[in-house]
Amino acid sequence: MTNRFLYSDKIKFVQFDSNKPLPFENESFDYVLLAEVIEHLKAPFAAILEINRILKSRGKLFLSTPNILNLESRMRFLFEGTYEYFREPPLDHVTHCRETGIDDSQVHIVPYRYHELEFLLKDCGFDISKISTSTLEGRNLSFLIPIIKLQMSSKKRRSIKKGGIDYRRINQILLSKELLFGRHLIVKAEKIF
Repeated sequence: MTNRFLYSDKIKFVQFDSNKPLPFENESFDYVLLAEVIEHLKAPFAAILEINRILKSRGKLFLSTPNILNLESRMRFLFEGTYEYFREPPLDHVTHCRETGIDDSQVHIVPYRYHELEFLLKDCGFDISKISTSTLEGRNLSFLIPIIKLQMSSKKRRSIKKGGIDYRRINQILLSKELLFGRHLIVKAEKIF
């Protein structure tokens, strides 16, 4: 079955293998949109470095991925040991797809916490300038926020006492409505080198 995009007659598409260099010249684009892709990639660092290569100086990357840190996903992990959108074991899912002839490119391989996504982007030459979400949901789990805040405060105190890192910056992000209640994590990042 061939997927056909509604506007394929108006927008030029180039099909390529995301595990290989992108078929574009250096600094070709002002913007790149990577919507619900990063969690499927086997070589995410290479892919983000390629995006950096094809973006112009100060170019923008808009990236989205399932938000595994929202309260509903955290509750699912507590009871099932899996995050929302990552319920199927990747190996079994891929094996099943291949045995039945189903396209396995839709298998979610890597669930990204904000922490890893931030590191990936920074390490590949980007600064995150905005965090947003697709939909806010799970407000009925707001009663968990004081418990999360208590745990974060305790972790911060232990770290400071031992001369470790200061968790205030990341805790502020993790307590944002986008991360606590957002279905998908959407980041805007700017190429810095």
